[in-house]
Amino acid sequence: MEEKGKTFWELILSKSSDRTYRASAPGGWLVKYYFTAGKDSASAMAFVADEAGQWEVSETYDWEKIQNNKNPNNANKTFRLEVPEGWLVRDGYKARDRCLDLHMVFVPDPEHSWKL
Repeated sequence: MEEKGKTFWELILSKSSDRTYRASAPGGWLVKYYFTAGKDSASAMAFVADEAGQWEVSETYDWEKIQNNKNPNNANKTFRLEVPEGWLVRDGYKARDRCLDLHMVFVPDPEHSWKL
């Protein structure tokens, strides 16, 4: 049960139309990404393993764009975020007719050796 005045989710990143939250969970963190654009919205959630509880969030923390395909009818963008023991990768698709699809996964990479 939540304590009065406390929320389950901690806001860790905020842009004009999107927000990234985390919440402590057994063995790590739940991470939720939420996007809004006009009448459209979508969210995705993933688990980040962090047994040691070492994840420190800084003000310079941000999603890194790793792919951007865009044309007049749709857009597909992929981003990654460095987290303990690896990366969170999110992929979003938006069609001109306002359909939105969003996914997020955790990619194990303890040494953060994934080079683009």
